[in-house]
Amino acid sequence: MLVVCSLNINTAMAQSRSYEGGITVNPVRLEQKGDFIHVDIDFVLNNVKVKSARGMDLIPRLVTSRRTLNLPKVSIKGRDEYLAYERELALMSAKEKRSYEKPYIVEKAGKLRNDTIRYQYLVPFESWMKDARLDVQRDECGCGETALMNIEEFGKVTLERVWTPYVVVPQFAYLQPKAEEIKQRDIQAECFLDFEVNKVNIRPEYMNNPQELAKIRKMIDELKSDPNVKVNRLDIIGYASPEGTLVANKRLSEGRAMALRDLSLIHISEPTRLGMISYAVFCLKKKKTIICYVAD
Repeated sequence: MLVVCSLNINTAMAQSRSYEGGITVNPVRLEQKGDFIHVDIDFVLNNVKVKSARGMDLIPRLVTSRRTLNLPKVSIKGRDEYLAYERELALMSAKEKRSYEKPYIVEKAGKLRNDTIRYQYLVPFESWMKDARLDVQRDECGCGETALMNIEEFGKVTLERVWTPYVVVPQFAYLQPKAEEIKQRDIQAECFLDFEVNKVNIRPEYMNNPQELAKIRKMIDELKSDPNVKVNRLDIIGYASPEGTLVANKRLSEGRAMALRDLSLIHISEPTRLGMISYAVFCLKKKKTIICYVAD
C-alpha cells in the first residue's frame, strides 16, 4: 500500500502544466527609491486558458546568495478552482484571515485570455537588498512543490543615486587701486543762511542761521582735529534769488559768499583763509530760465 501511494504521488508530480497558451514575464522596474524598492512587472497572457479544476501561480522574489524574500504572488485559476477559492475565503474565521498570506491578485482564466496583468509592489528597503536580484517562480502545475517550479532570473536592484552636495567655494576677485602718494578727497557741506532783504552781512542769530552755521562749524572742527588731513582748497558758493537785476544779484551773491569767508569759524589755517577761497556764484531769472554766473 505504501509503495502504491508513493507511485501515485510521483505520477502527480510529473503531470503537465495546468494551462494552455503562454505567459511572458516582462520586468518593468526594479529600483530602490528612498525607503522602498519599486517592483513593477508585466505578466503578458497569450491565449491562456487554465483547466477548470486547476490553477497556477507566479511568485516574484528578491534573492541574494544568503536570503530570499517571496513577494505576493499572482494566482490564475480555472473556473472550478476559482469558485473553490472564493468559498474558502468566505468560510475563513477571523483568526485564519489574519494569518492568511494574501496574493497580489487572483484572476480567473476559464476562457481564453489575451491581456496583461500589471504587477506594482513596494517593498520596504533593507540593507541586504542592495545586492538582490529579481526572479519569478512558476508553479505551473498548481501543486505547490518548489522542486517542480521553473525559475526565471532577471536583473539586480537599481539603487538610488545619492547626490553629493555641491559646495560653493567663493573666490574673491578684486582690483588693487593705484597707489596714491597723496590722497585727495572732496568734502562738501551745505548750509542755507538767511539774509535780510538786500543785505550781505551775516547775522548769526537771525532765523535758522544758528543751526546752519553749526553744520559748517562741525565740518571745520572735524577737519582740524584730524592730523592726517591737510586742507589745500576751500570753495564757497553764494547764491541770490532770481528776482532783481543782474547787477543787484551779482553784488548780493558775491557779497554774501565773502561774508561767510570772513567769519572766524571757517578759519582752518592762515594760508587757506587768505589764498584758497576762489569764487562766488550768483543767479538771476530771465523769463522762464535761471542763469547762474561764476565770478572769479
